[in-house]
Amino acid sequence: MSKFAKTFKSLAKTLTVMMTVSVVLAFCFSTSMAAFDYTPLEVPVPVSCNVTGHPDEEVYEIVIEKLDKDAPSAKQELVTIKDSGSATFTVVVNEPGTYRYKVYEKAGSDSNIIYDDSVYQVTVFVTDDGNGKLQYQIILSNDDAVKPTAVNFVNSAKKPRAPIVATGEDSTSNTLSAVILLSSGTALLLAVMRKRREAENA
Repeated sequence: MSKFAKTFKSLAKTLTVMMTVSVVLAFCFSTSMAAFDYTPLEVPVPVSCNVTGHPDEEVYEIVIEKLDKDAPSAKQELVTIKDSGSATFTVVVNEPGTYRYKVYEKAGSDSNIIYDDSVYQVTVFVTDDGNGKLQYQIILSNDDAVKPTAVNFVNSAKKPRAPIVATGEDSTSNTLSAVILLSSGTALLLAVMRKRREAENA
């Protein structure tokens, strides 16, 4: 056997041994990590809703869906927000990983409202802090060029609603009543002034 062949055979054996050791170490490491008992970490995902040009009297539904099958589900996959307000989804994580979700608003039934159709992607990075405790970071993204800093939905009205008259009368009746009252007051004042002049001239 040539010197080159012996050297190649020796390198092949060494490489085989190193690969075997690497596989064993990787298996042991993954097994020990999987067996590590982390304290569950609650990750809050806050959302908010704003309404413009419309009385705050609607209830809006916000949904969170996981994009990865291995991602833990949120405690509640739908929250409701009344008027302009806020709510929070909570995701309970048991181990390090990267988990992706999408958050969007369900279109309501009010034909006068333009519902926000934005879809946010929420990426939750969970790591070990080096002391056996979980820590997290949240990154948001959507179709806008500007990176969002919050999951916020903005709804608006196509046209303002007519004001509600507290007395149950329409605005035309109220205006007419005001005109009649003003005219009566003016006529009464003129009559008083005329009688006063007549008394002074008598």
